Amino acid sequence: MLLHPIEINISKNVFGEDFDFEGNKFIDKNSYKIYGTSINYLLDNKILETPDYIKIDVDGIEHLILLGENKHLQNSKIKSLSIEINELFIEQRDKILNIMKLNNFITLHKKHNDKLIDKNSKFSKTFNYVFIKKK
Repeated sequence: MLLHPIEINISKNVFGEDFDFEGNKFIDKNSYKIYGTSINYLLDNKILETPDYIKIDVDGIEHLILLGENKHLQNSKIKSLSIEINELFIEQRDKILNIMKLNNFITLHKKHNDKLIDKNSKFSKTFNYVFIKKK
């Protein structure tokens, strides 16, 4: 698929769900099977060590990824998370903010999005939020 120049680094795909980054019904034009697992599984089975910093940018299922890490977010080793949030996908935004609050994280006031995104683009309300653990 060719990408419009304004959509650089935006893949517009989903993993195991039928909605897109805006929460709208997603109809795939292409599909293939790929292995997926949860962060809980990777940490519980000691496949990975608990990280200090986490970046989540998965085109609309960020809140579901957090739910798959729910057992470990309280771990004091995790200092910060950067999570892409589409502010127009209200359910996603609210779930993420609630999960982070319940796990003792606060939002840094500075949020940003890709400077290549046109202010009138449907991606203009998609930001990288940075959360840090409250001390």
